[in-house]
Amino acid sequence: PTLLWLGDTPSVDAMGEAMCSAGAVLSVTAASLALFTRGGGSSIVWMSLWGMYLSLFHVGQVFLSFQWDILLLEVGFVCIWLSPKLRPTSRDPPHPAGLWLLRFVCFKLMLMSGAVK
Repeated sequence: PTLLWLGDTPSVDAMGEAMCSAGAVLSVTAASLALFTRGGGSSIVWMSLWGMYLSLFHVGQVFLSFQWDILLLEVGFVCIWLSPKLRPTSRDPPHPAGLWLLRFVCFKLMLMSGAVK
């Protein structure tokens, strides 16, 4: 399943380029929220970015099956948990599950990087 199926355009390439453009705009939005607000950003932005990259990951198949592509998906999922839900100016600490997920991703990165070598 991919978001590219939702497009009414006859070309999948045009829909893919639109998703990449939307991802660039959302990335700038996420960076500006992280820099200029106290809470660090909204989880809706991170969910949108993660969903679009997951769609491109499924379409890319062999070309997007490297360790860093999977790491990008995992870290994007963790960002959803670490960002405040619908409260971009919240000062509440992140959810404990998000912190444990971040620790797990760091552990997995170190372990798998060593296994590859």
